[in-house]
Amino acid sequence: MMENQNKLVDCSLYIYPEKNMIKSKFLSKSHGFIGKRDNTRHNRQHYLNRLDRVSGLRRETIESLSEISVQEPSGLKRDIRRDNLLRNYRKLFDHFHDSLLIVNLEGQILEANRAALKAYGYTREELSCMKVHDLRAEETKDLIHDQLRQAIEKGITFQTYHVRRNRERFSVEVNSQQIMIRSEKLLVSIIRNSSEQKCLKMASLNREDLTILEKIASGLAHEIRNSITGVHGFLQLAIRQKLTQDKFAEHCTLMLQELNRANYILSQLILASNDKVLNLELKNLNQLLRTMIPSIQVTAEAQGKIIKCYLEEIPDIFLDENEIKELIRNLVDNALDSITTGGTVTITTTSSNKLLVLQIQDNGPGIIPEILNQLGTPFLTTKERGIGLGLVICENIVARHKGTINFQTSNLGTTVRVSFSL
Repeated sequence: MMENQNKLVDCSLYIYPEKNMIKSKFLSKSHGFIGKRDNTRHNRQHYLNRLDRVSGLRRETIESLSEISVQEPSGLKRDIRRDNLLRNYRKLFDHFHDSLLIVNLEGQILEANRAALKAYGYTREELSCMKVHDLRAEETKDLIHDQLRQAIEKGITFQTYHVRRNRERFSVEVNSQQIMIRSEKLLVSIIRNSSEQKCLKMASLNREDLTILEKIASGLAHEIRNSITGVHGFLQLAIRQKLTQDKFAEHCTLMLQELNRANYILSQLILASNDKVLNLELKNLNQLLRTMIPSIQVTAEAQGKIIKCYLEEIPDIFLDENEIKELIRNLVDNALDSITTGGTVTITTTSSNKLLVLQIQDNGPGIIPEILNQLGTPFLTTKERGIGLGLVICENIVARHKGTINFQTSNLGTTVRVSFSL
């Protein structure tokens, strides 16, 4: 425990360089400073005794700090340059527009900038006594250990829910990376309020309603017209008796495919509507999955990919069977599309006292930040034959079931977590 305290005091040298003085982050302002140019043994011992009494830290911790703090005159210019550099870093850290947290590898918060203090409603001293676990919504806490591990290994970007001091929930996007401070491994997390992003996005959409409607109308017209044009051409040939009966029968198959494509697009639009009435029945999610797994595995095997399922015993909940199947199909299809041959998609169900969770995880390259920030935007797609409504439909289905959907991604893969209340 004392080793951790030594490290944290050492780390604070980077966070609190103020006017050639170094302040321990574990002491209040009234506890005093250790001056860099105080070379007298009497004054140094006076500060050591005072700090030792107030903070309760071991004497060797303060001795170590004082050795760093007391500088020889020959290094004065170098110290001034270093202090100026550290002061500039402190200003950059404290005035960064997004929330910044510096935490240790166990998730203990060491430092927060002004944006974080404002976002969460805590003082700097209060946050420094908390862990990231204390800022997370209850249903997301079981993910913290794995997210810390990924942040340490490769860095991670994910979406989750945080809680303010007044217990208000808000959605955030977190980017966490490992850094080195005084030879100690720490994590810096950039936390962006995605609720505010969504509000800005909606405001932008409202200002550009006509432009968006034009794009939607153009996209739909293009997709449906392609299907109608094919059918129209075949029928014209048939009317002019330029097709034999066998040829006409062959073309009927192609016409049905085009009509089915148009019907699929219109069906997707209906599913994307928030006004759809649910047909809720008491169902077991595992049973629904078991009816779908065989066809999902056939699709995956045809692509040279692997499907794994881990279904825990879960209670029945009220579901619209058709909508939940559509949700699962869309999420699994997205996961399969994101991996290469030999890749794996893992489907998991779990439950706690309050939540039932469906999780779909792939080991693909992850979602790039530019796309992650736009997930759920209508007609946004990276697929050659996609229409960009899949995730819109998924989010609407989850919302109609009073659930939540979260995306966690890194270069190790993407995990989609859908939570339903019990």
